[in-house]
Amino acid sequence: MNASDEGAAARPLERSMDSPGALLITLSAITPAASVFIVGSDVIARAGSGAFVCFAAAAAISLLVAFVYGELASAFPLTGAEYSILGAVLGPS
Repeated sequence: MNASDEGAAARPLERSMDSPGALLITLSAITPAASVFIVGSDVIARAGSGAFVCFAAAAAISLLVAFVYGELASAFPLTGAEYSILGAVLGPS
């Protein structure tokens, strides 16, 4: 590491993301199906009307996943989501 690398590492990072950008990144990180808010327009532009069928199928699958999470949450009413469920199912490590 030379002197120019040390100076670059010492510079603080600047905040450059606005609120809508942070919201969209957060939504896309929740589930892969939520990334439709970011890439949806490109998909529709390239795939045409078939993209709507794919989005409907993804919505149906996401709804089924939500039902599974609801059932698991009622079966294991603990804080910690997947971690507490895995701990109860697999036992202590």
